[in-house]
Amino acid sequence: MISVTEAKSLIQSHVGRLKPVNVLLGDALGCCLAQDVISPLSMPGFAQSAMDGYAFSWDGYKAFGPLEIAGEVAAGASESGPRRSSNQAVRIFTGAPVPEGFDTVVMQEKVKVEGGWLYVEDAGRYGDYPRGDWFFGEFGADACYGNSKAANCVDCNGR
Repeated sequence: MISVTEAKSLIQSHVGRLKPVNVLLGDALGCCLAQDVISPLSMPGFAQSAMDGYAFSWDGYKAFGPLEIAGEVAAGASESGPRRSSNQAVRIFTGAPVPEGFDTVVMQEKVKVEGGWLYVEDAGRYGDYPRGDWFFGEFGADACYGNSKAANCVDCNGR
């Protein structure tokens, strides 16, 4: 009888690597990448809301308190509209571009809107800079232009 290490070595010495082939994505289940895939663009191509809610500048909220609601940015919008001031907020939907100068999105369940003004409920418990926890996706968070998704020879079953 031979050891597991010897058996693996014996198998590897008699088995070669298959040549790469091009397959349609739908036929690629169980396959592995033969080379890195380089992203031709950044995804998303803009700072993006990950939740329905309100976008604004956190520093603006700390400075001014309640913010004037100055518009809306819908999902699927190609741009976020004109630059808003730091004492304003916009209603925003999942996937919509966050206006320039804004760094925070708060879900609609965590705010109160009265007479066109936005109040963040429990704002004090989030400290000085809550952005990371507040549904804001950075430009290129999914893929950055020129970066690679490395070739990987592990199939979907982890083998």
